[in-house]
Amino acid sequence: MLENILGFSLLLEQARAGSDSAARELIERFGPFILRVIRNRLDPRLRSIFDSADFSQAVWASFFAMPAQKYQSSSTYSPGLSTP
Repeated sequence: MLENILGFSLLLEQARAGSDSAARELIERFGPFILRVIRNRLDPRLRSIFDSADFSQAVWASFFAMPAQKYQSSSTYSPGLSTP
């Protein structure tokens, strides 16, 4: 788990510095997990109206837009969620 968190932080830092390959790897490695969480949390009545991929894109946009310190805080860690 710690390895995934460190890997995520490093890739996010590199992507924010302009690395296209880091951004691509970040999305490839963690994208399926994010999409799975969205689909699990999205009310079934809304699934037929909204595309989960749109929500996923919004999540990625927020990751790239927010300050890196936001993800270094242990208060943002949720023990109920684990990476693939």
